[in-house]
Amino acid sequence: MNFTWKVRLAVGESLVKWLKVSRGIIVDKGTENCPLCKLFYNEGDCKGCPIKKITGKDLCYGTPYDAWINHHNNNHRNLDSDTDGRGIECPECKELARDQFYFILDMIEMGVEDIISDEGNKPQAMLADGGK
Repeated sequence: MNFTWKVRLAVGESLVKWLKVSRGIIVDKGTENCPLCKLFYNEGDCKGCPIKKITGKDLCYGTPYDAWINHHNNNHRNLDSDTDGRGIECPECKELARDQFYFILDMIEMGVEDIISDEGNKPQAMLADGGK
């Protein structure tokens, strides 16, 4: 399997992950259960990851994942998210997980090959901060 197909598969698996998280089937364990991180994450650096190519940031900063993490840290601190993961604890959790799902879906719709082949491609509509 060539690298482009591995990236396509990881993007698709990430989409499935966030669908399952949003439905309460699995929990988010950050880099531990992220298919894209398994390909690209290396001690805080996400070089080559299509999400980083869109946002210009490591660890999914600049995506709806920011709000997901902040919400859990601010509202569900009683949970040990490092070992238990972050799941659906309230209606806002469900909405935030869906936002990450739709972010990845938008990435698929714009074309993974375009993202991974063009280092400078950062579509403004996909940036969490509107490109600012």
